[in-house]
Order: sequence, then C-alpha cells, then structure tokens
Amino acid sequence: MVDFEDAAEQLYAADREEFTALRTRLATEAADADTRAAIGALAKPTTAGWLVNQLARRHPDEVAELVDLGAALRDAHARLAGDEIRTLSGTRTTVLRGLMRTVRTLPDRVPGDSVLREVEDILTTTLANETAARVVALGRVTSAKDVGDEPGWPLLSSDTAAPRRRPARPSPATDPPPPAPTSRERGAAKARNAERDRALAKVRREVSDARAAVKKVEAGRAKAERALVAAEEEVTAAADEVARLKDALAGAQQAETAARATATAARRTVKDTERAAGRAWAQLQQAERRLNDLSEG
Repeated sequence: MVDFEDAAEQLYAADREEFTALRTRLATEAADADTRAAIGALAKPTTAGWLVNQLARRHPDEVAELVDLGAALRDAHARLAGDEIRTLSGTRTTVLRGLMRTVRTLPDRVPGDSVLREVEDILTTTLANETAARVVALGRVTSAKDVGDEPGWPLLSSDTAAPRRRPARPSPATDPPPPAPTSRERGAAKARNAERDRALAKVRREVSDARAAVKKVEAGRAKAERALVAAEEEVTAAADEVARLKDALAGAQQAETAARATATAARRTVKDTERAAGRAWAQLQQAERRLNDLSEG
C-alpha cells in the first residue's frame, strides 16, 4: 500500500513519459478511496515542470540557493531596503543564469526556446513567491501557470483593507447617551469620509500601477537575461571555432614547412641528378670518340 506523499514523490521523480501509467498503478495500490482519488488527481507536469523537478532532485544545493535568495529579496522589498535590493538583484541574475545553464544539461538534448522560457518563468516566480519556492524545492512542479497562481512581492493584496476599529466600550448605565451630531458635524464627517474614499481610491490606483510596473520590468529583465545567455553561447561557439581554426592553421603551417623542406631536398636531388647526367653524357662522348679512332686506325 502506498500513501499520498510516497506516490507524489515517485510520480514527480519519474520520467515524464512514465507518469500516466505510474499514476494509474499507484492509485490502485492506495490504502483507501480518498487516497486513490487524490493520487489520480495529480497532474502530469509539462516538459518545463519536469525539468525543474529534475533540477531540484539532481542539484538541490543550487535550488536551495535560489529559494534562499527569493526569501531575502522578498524581505528586502518589504523593508524597502534599496541598497540591499540592488545587491540581491545582481546575485539574482548570476543565480538564474547558472541554473539555466544547468537545466540545459539535464535532458539528452537541449530543450527548445519555449520550454526554456517556461523554466525561466518558474524559477523567476520562485524568487517572488514563497508558495512556489516550496513547490520547486520539493520537486513537484506541474507548470509555470500553476506555480504563478499565488501573489508575490511587493506583498500587496488586491484591496487595501481599512484599519479595523476597536469596538467602543459600552458606557456605564449611569452615563447619559451621547448627543446626536449636529448637521455641521454630519457634514464634516461626510466630507472626511469622502476625502478618505478619494485617498483610498488613489492608493489603489498606485498599487495597481506599481504591480503593472513590476510585471513589466520583470518581463523585460527575463527577456534581457535570455538574450544575454544566447549571446554568451554565441561567444563561446565563436571562440571554439576560432580555436579550431587556429589549430587547423597551425597544422597547415607545419604541413607547409614540411612541404617546403621536401621541395628543397627535391630541387637538390634534381640538380645533383642533372650534374650526374652531364658527366655521364661527357663520358659517353669520350668513349664514342675513342671507339671511332680505334675503328679508323
């Protein structure tokens, strides 16, 4: 019999192609109907989700560094610690870039751009969202959409709640009831309420604008980091090609030197052969002349 935790751990650690069949088998081995239903409801991860789950299992220290960095960033934003935020943002770029390089080594072949973008979205959400960080650390991610359901930093709710007022302490029975407010007091209270509502509406607009700005900046940062990773890969490929060409050039230069030496030796051999041939012709002519002289005598 398997319990829910054991089943979830097996499913999200397994190969993605085995997920459905393994989920069916584990559900049949569940101890009761509720556990069977819970196991059957576990969602198959996207390719990106599977990669992040493998990252959490094979490189837990790197993922722990990301989770810790996210907690520090959220705390710095909550305290509006500008210098600390700037320092941590630099660390954020380095950590994300390192994780993305590691992700490229996990499968047999490098994932496509859309999969890598989803992986980066999941890792970025991990920095902003405590719930997402826990899911990633456990290695039970299903998709970028699922880990992004919770709100992240700046930790602001959709509505700014009005402060809760302490209920008024009941007056002793002997106290006379408070006098009814005058029309002027009612007018002043109404004006204060209207002013408060206007201030509240303004703050809500500012919160909404700030959220939109954060989302836009984060999207731009993610895009810039993807472009940087791609550019660095191109630099590496170019450097490898330059090294290969240098090796080929060195080999060609060595071959040229050897060929020149061979050609020089061949020229010497030709000259020596020509001189030997000249001497042989001269000896032949002398021999022929002696033969003619003897024949005529």
